[in-house]
Amino acid sequence: MHFNSKKTSMTQDIIENAIKPDKRYWNGKVPTLQVEFHKEISYQLTLQKHLLEILWLSKKYPNSGSIKRALTDFYKRLDSIEKIEHDTLPLISILTDIVSNNPNTIPIGIAVMSRVLSKGELINIDGEIEEIVQRISRKLEGTPDMNFLQIWLQRLSLTSNSEVKW
Repeated sequence: MHFNSKKTSMTQDIIENAIKPDKRYWNGKVPTLQVEFHKEISYQLTLQKHLLEILWLSKKYPNSGSIKRALTDFYKRLDSIEKIEHDTLPLISILTDIVSNNPNTIPIGIAVMSRVLSKGELINIDGEIEEIVQRISRKLEGTPDMNFLQIWLQRLSLTSNSEVKW
């Protein structure tokens, strides 16, 4: 049996050190994001501030599983919202930044973008949504695994009724 010396260490607190640092960090943030009362979840932060917390998580712990979990929870939060009245473009920008620096978040990141675009105040007049999808595509051009990303961007353009040709 061989142990990776970078991952193996001596510790007195076995339980706390058994939990990955990104998970400890994010689980410490969750109480500031939401409060659960009688199985009803109430969020204490705006959508934009919630995504900023996820962005900071992604910068502190790149490509961690906690980022995908946080984005999944954000996606579920959007289910309870009928319409996003404002902040659509800043939300898309923050999501694009998260996805561009964390390739393993591409599927859930694009799904969240799609949900934001579908619930946002943008009306697809004069190709507004197409322009946003093209901007996202340009921003993500240097992302590893571009073919995989192209498939998800196609999904984004289809679900947002965009007419971008791939």
